[in-house]
Amino acid sequence: MRVLGVIGMVAVALTRPALSISPAAWWWPVQFLSAVAGYLLLHAWLIGMGRRASGLSRVTRRWAVACGVLVIFSVVAALATSFLLPVPPAARIVIAVPGLLAWLSMPLWFLRLSAERRIGVQPAG
Repeated sequence: MRVLGVIGMVAVALTRPALSISPAAWWWPVQFLSAVAGYLLLHAWLIGMGRRASGLSRVTRRWAVACGVLVIFSVVAALATSFLLPVPPAARIVIAVPGLLAWLSMPLWFLRLSAERRIGVQPAG
């Protein structure tokens, strides 16, 4: 699980700034797909953390799984409706909202994780 998380974090950390710095038309699709793959790996790691980490409270584990599943579903659905299926833009927004909310709550999840580690929360049975 750690390797999956590290690969995802490195991919996001390297490709995200590169998308802003060098918007070359021939290089952009590779960078975009690398960033999407990094986010998907990062959220797959989050699901794994929620399912297998025995040292976390039940709320933190469920939050991790919910965030991971919602983001992966929204990314896949948004890509499918953008490139494969002719869907109106309003429908794409509705598809993306749950993933966006879960993605925005991730910094709070990491803060909760560090707080649990700092105060030594006992894992839920």
